[in-house]
Amino acid sequence: MILRQTSLSKNIVQFCRFLRHKGYALSAEEEATALQSLQYIDYSDQTVFSLALKSILCKSPNELHDFDYLFKAYWEELEKAIDSKINTEINPIKIPGSEEAAFKSLKSWLNGNRNNEKEETASYSVGENLSQKDFSA
Repeated sequence: MILRQTSLSKNIVQFCRFLRHKGYALSAEEEATALQSLQYIDYSDQTVFSLALKSILCKSPNELHDFDYLFKAYWEELEKAIDSKINTEINPIKIPGSEEAAFKSLKSWLNGNRNNEKEETASYSVGENLSQKDFSA
């Protein structure tokens, strides 16, 4: 499964990994050159982008022949891919009561904080914990 990354450079690294799985012998140097080429080309033009990567990543006639198909297949699959920002954590750890207290404080702030009472919510602070500690022992 291909995960859509948050930046073009991460997607290029993943594309190089994809090509390695397809039998391309790519080193970290070719990968770095592909990334550096982004500052010299118009990567918004798919033809220019494809040709730049093709010229850097292909070393044999077979690789040249297969590159266009693999490039198209990869980037089309990437469009359908699951976003890498989706939280896949099964049971995220939640601090009980923290969301309710934060929501209550936000709601009172949004309503202009009409009452003059100050709401205090419990939290943990390393600095405050150390400021009250007796270091003489």
